[in-house]
Amino acid sequence: MAGSERDRLDVGSPMIFIVYNVGEHAVDAGYEPWLKETDNPFFNAIPGVRHYANWKLVAPNPAPFGWFDFMALDAHDSLERVWFNPDLDRFRSEWVRLWGYGPAPHEMIRFSYWCTCRRSDVSLAADGGWLVLGKGAAPGDIDVVWTVDGSLSKHFAGVERADDWLMPAEKRNPLGYDWVGFSLSEPAPIADGLVLATTCTARP
Repeated sequence: MAGSERDRLDVGSPMIFIVYNVGEHAVDAGYEPWLKETDNPFFNAIPGVRHYANWKLVAPNPAPFGWFDFMALDAHDSLERVWFNPDLDRFRSEWVRLWGYGPAPHEMIRFSYWCTCRRSDVSLAADGGWLVLGKGAAPGDIDVVWTVDGSLSKHFAGVERADDWLMPAEKRNPLGYDWVGFSLSEPAPIADGLVLATTCTARP
């Protein structure tokens, strides 16, 4: 699949939204080059992954996380196959060994978020933009919008699959927002939400 096709998502397509922090040593130890050279190519080669990109928030910011990934899948029924890919399990464990989590993870960071694209007006092949998290209806000036349908338990190699590995948002949503948005230009402030400046560190 050509890069431009992978980067522009279809309405109705699924995406895993991953939020996290890294250990204090990570950036100085070469985390960002490692994302470009190792992490991003690895994830984009996993069967079922359509588009995987690494982003970071521009400091300072009010969010409990400093980094996030968009991992769009080719179909909803790819989720379990991708999320429990054994190579990905081993890669997650190595990621923690190399880069750590820093302080005890915030509840929001203990999970990833299963989302569906509801608006897709721009390509995700961008060097920067604005991450927006909100409740209720998403404003019209946000270029790409995903609804948060559920939460996914993060796991690592050697850990048994939890029965509640995927829960609908109405039962478990530590993200605390109904939707995730992305815009190339800064959208207007929103009530009871976050508008966060971002930069892309690695993409297909």
